[in-house]
Amino acid sequence: MVYDNYYNWEEYYKKTTEFFDYLRKLCKRNYINNGPLYLEELIKNGKINEVLEKYELNDGYYLYWLLIEYATKKCDESVLNTILIDNKDLISQTKWVTGILGSIHFKPYITNANVLKKSPNIKSFRFFKSIYQGKALGHCHKYSLGLNSHDITYVTAFIPSWFQGIRVLHTYAEKTDSNEIIDVSRNLVFPKNEFNNLVKPEVVSEITNEEFLADLSILKACPSTNIRDYLVNRPKILAKIKTSS
Repeated sequence: MVYDNYYNWEEYYKKTTEFFDYLRKLCKRNYINNGPLYLEELIKNGKINEVLEKYELNDGYYLYWLLIEYATKKCDESVLNTILIDNKDLISQTKWVTGILGSIHFKPYITNANVLKKSPNIKSFRFFKSIYQGKALGHCHKYSLGLNSHDITYVTAFIPSWFQGIRVLHTYAEKTDSNEIIDVSRNLVFPKNEFNNLVKPEVVSEITNEEFLADLSILKACPSTNIRDYLVNRPKILAKIKTSS
């Protein structure tokens, strides 16, 4: 599973699978779920209207997906060489892209150089290496909480999917001292205002690191607790654990 959808995962999965099967057939090639590359080819070949007549797409999600592909090493920087992007800067520390799908500044959270710098032990090294290699995709709740840093708040929100009207549940971290979003499982960092403009999150819950640390002993006492449920409805889950113990 790539993304958790707390309410209608089955609908999302079914529609997404059908969508990419359709794109592969239309383009007669397989880009391994890289939606923006399909979109670019369909525009070049004058077939994009066929897709838009069949699906009500969420255009902004394509830019987000391109950045995820780049930051999690699913593709090299050539993934951003697309007619959908007019200009880009991938050299400076804070990178940016702009084009048909929008404009945003970003940077990878983990780079080759700072994997070791952030890793005082083997457990920490594996944690950051998994983020860097894209192995954290699909585990946003676990990896966001894994940061366990005093200067962040864990935010769980519904964010866009490929399709209008279908949103998926996602957890990320908001830095309290720098107005940045760490999209942990996707190895991306954004200015908060630009992330909000791109993703338009519908926030479900916010949990400070202080609150999470205070809850740890309770959560450890009940290891079967679903972390996603805890993030979505902390008071209810804590009350349930205390009642059953």
